[in-house]
Amino acid sequence: MLVRSLCLVAAVLVAAAPSRAGAQAPPTDYTLASGATVGNASDSTDADFAAPVLVELRVGRLAARTVQAFRVRDDALLPVGALFDLAEVEHHLSPEGRMDATLPDGSVALRIDVASDTMRAGTRRVVPDRSLRLVRDGELYVASIPLGTLLGVHFAVDWQELVVTLLDPGQLPIARRAERDAAHQRFSGRGATRATPPDLMLGLSRPSVDGLVLDYALSAHGDRPLQTGSYALALGVDVLGGSLEGALQNVGPAGDGRSRGTLSWTGVWNDASVVRQLRLGDALSSGPSPRPLRGISFGNAPYLRLTDFGTAEFLGDVAPGWLVEAYRGGELIAFDSTNAAGQFGLQLPVEYGENAIDLVAFGPFGETREFDRMYRIPGELIPAHHFEYGASLGECTALSCNATGNLDVRYGLSSRWTVRGGLEQFWRDTLADLSQPYASLTGALTNAWAVELLGVAHASTDATLRFEPSMRLRLTAQYTRYASGVEAPVLSPVGWRSRWAGTALVRPLGIRSPLYVDAQMQQIQTVTGTSTRARLGTSVQHGQLRVMPYARLERDAEQAGAAATHPFVGVSAFVLPLARLGPVFGRLWWRGSIEAASATRLASVSAVVSGPVRDGVRAELGTTWMRGMHGPTFTLSFTADRGKVRSYTTLSAQHDASPGVTQALQGSVLVDRAAHEIEFTPGPSLQRAGIAGSVFLDINGNGRRDAGEMPLADVHVRVGAQTVVSDSAGTFRVWDVVPFEPVQVTVDSMSLASPLWVPLFNDMSVVPGPNRFQILDIPIAPGGEIDGRVLRRTGDASAGLAGIRVTLTNQRTGRVRAVTTFSDGTFTAYGVAPGRYEVAVDDRDLVQLHSLARAAQVDVPADENGARVTGVALTVQAVLAAR
Repeated sequence: MLVRSLCLVAAVLVAAAPSRAGAQAPPTDYTLASGATVGNASDSTDADFAAPVLVELRVGRLAARTVQAFRVRDDALLPVGALFDLAEVEHHLSPEGRMDATLPDGSVALRIDVASDTMRAGTRRVVPDRSLRLVRDGELYVASIPLGTLLGVHFAVDWQELVVTLLDPGQLPIARRAERDAAHQRFSGRGATRATPPDLMLGLSRPSVDGLVLDYALSAHGDRPLQTGSYALALGVDVLGGSLEGALQNVGPAGDGRSRGTLSWTGVWNDASVVRQLRLGDALSSGPSPRPLRGISFGNAPYLRLTDFGTAEFLGDVAPGWLVEAYRGGELIAFDSTNAAGQFGLQLPVEYGENAIDLVAFGPFGETREFDRMYRIPGELIPAHHFEYGASLGECTALSCNATGNLDVRYGLSSRWTVRGGLEQFWRDTLADLSQPYASLTGALTNAWAVELLGVAHASTDATLRFEPSMRLRLTAQYTRYASGVEAPVLSPVGWRSRWAGTALVRPLGIRSPLYVDAQMQQIQTVTGTSTRARLGTSVQHGQLRVMPYARLERDAEQAGAAATHPFVGVSAFVLPLARLGPVFGRLWWRGSIEAASATRLASVSAVVSGPVRDGVRAELGTTWMRGMHGPTFTLSFTADRGKVRSYTTLSAQHDASPGVTQALQGSVLVDRAAHEIEFTPGPSLQRAGIAGSVFLDINGNGRRDAGEMPLADVHVRVGAQTVVSDSAGTFRVWDVVPFEPVQVTVDSMSLASPLWVPLFNDMSVVPGPNRFQILDIPIAPGGEIDGRVLRRTGDASAGLAGIRVTLTNQRTGRVRAVTTFSDGTFTAYGVAPGRYEVAVDDRDLVQLHSLARAAQVDVPADENGARVTGVALTVQAVLAAR
């Protein structure tokens, strides 16, 4: 430490010493140009004007090092190699004084040669004075001003503090790495965040009877609504924490008086291991082929299978020494470094269905490669080592059988493979009973290849193969062989022998291009013949116009007869609203299609234009003609959604036919028993849930609304994916929430009237019951303010530090909040909830400053008017390591 201090003092003395008699500092002019340049080159040598000095060279806040430099007037000749080492720029210096480097994007080559007048970086050329470059002891030195111009950055030289700072390192490799490191820290910290329970958790309550939901749908056609109309009514109530539902609808015309009714009760226990869901009455059977029955169905599968599947391993290779990051929707989800063979393995959090993954690989010297991959999780997969079962038994209500039963089991062999097996049983009256055991295997052969195999005794054998290496290409092939000799089969189509199908989707210009090509083909062989359908189409978009031409083929061949082949070509198009067409025509959507069986024989034509009429009302006018019709059909329809009921009105007219009018209504009635209110919504609302409550100022901080505590209006409350605003009485109400599953509730602090107010609970988790509102009151605490200052002590003097991050850690919850100091080193944190806090300088800033600072303990008391804590001082002291 003493040695370094002496060196710094000596450097200051040397830098402050006057120049030799008769020597004058040369001008520091230089010229920047893309073509020929003219510089103001001096014949003076560097030895005449350069004074050696030790400075601290900083690259923003990212890195710092004490280096040898030279002072020329007010500028500093910086060691380029040391700077590039700090900035992590790949470079090479020849003994002759020629520096070659590659800038981050890999396409910009940089050269600085002391023997040449011009420094080059791609097309940028800089001609500095020769005295602003020199080579000493195997290092190349260049003045900060021309060097900054060459690199496209700025340097700040502080001779009083002996600090040279590169101010804007955002495009340098070190900044990009720092951004990645920060993203990695956020990614790593998300696991701890997920593990932290919400501040408030409300589980599922199980009242005896609560809530009421009524769904209705009515329709009428023509001038005889009672004879031609239809109706459907469904009633739902929360009974013992489960959903009791009854439904009634007409069978045939409503005037005939025939109807069909159903009744069921559904219970869910998410924390149970043996039975997680149970349905009594009218239900669906378990197994791979669900069907209606009247009886019982139960199992340990989750009521709602979340989109998150878990993790899956993704393997690949790039080059040795590279870092690979995986993004989904712009969010970092995994990262890994390649081994000596250039291979990497990512544990990706994946969802059911398509997982479009963007991969970005970073080389050791700022090189970047980007590519995308697709990872698909079939719906039949379950997480590794998970076991699920389902069982059902009851009366057949839709199939031609007396009773049916199923026992189904599944097991996740790994994150890539799931095995399934079970038994389908059908009891029939005049026909023989059917016992049909089955087994299936679903999995991923590689990242791109997936396979599904299913065999059902006395029914069918099915194989599906998918190839999906990226968003640009998707291929699927499926083959099914149906069993023969089964009398009146239940699980397979009557008379079918085999079916095969294939699909392809290609995006030749990448996923961001509107151009794609898709193909489909299917062939079905029955006891009477073979039917083939094929289609090839493409889609091209220009501006607001999308055009989709296609060709298709229909071929039917009888078992003993000639084949009939029918080719078709057509095109569909639609035009999105064009604002430049004005307030009326600029809001219209246009759609049309035309198809021909030959060059002179049209098969069909249609055209539709639609647009808003007024708020909540939309109109659509269309016409359709198909070969065989006497004339075109014209339709005019109106859809109205006013928030309480949804209505559809359609007027149709056709040549040689009377005009017709169809009217339909749909909606729901919700009864909030706690608030003694009735609400009308467009629906349907059966088996849904709601959350309602009030937002209030919790003066005493007990979390309950006491007499005299003020309701808060215009507060934004986020419930799951929905956001609602509290009214003048502080109340809010949200419907259409999934029951039985936790939903997150948070408050937007920016919507609070005072910056000192803060939610008593930062996040809440609520499990709502079916067909009713869950009551949740939200307390807002009168928070406080913490004011302080960050000082840097040098000897006996102290000065404020600007741009320093200060963290406030709640000692009860562990939550961390950060603020940044102003130009004089002061900081202010508003809306701090009552409690004890640790106030400290962020460790990252202390590392960059080579300093230490002691944290402060602060208590924020509860105060109706907002407590203010002032005078918090954090002192930063430098730590110098001996060298």
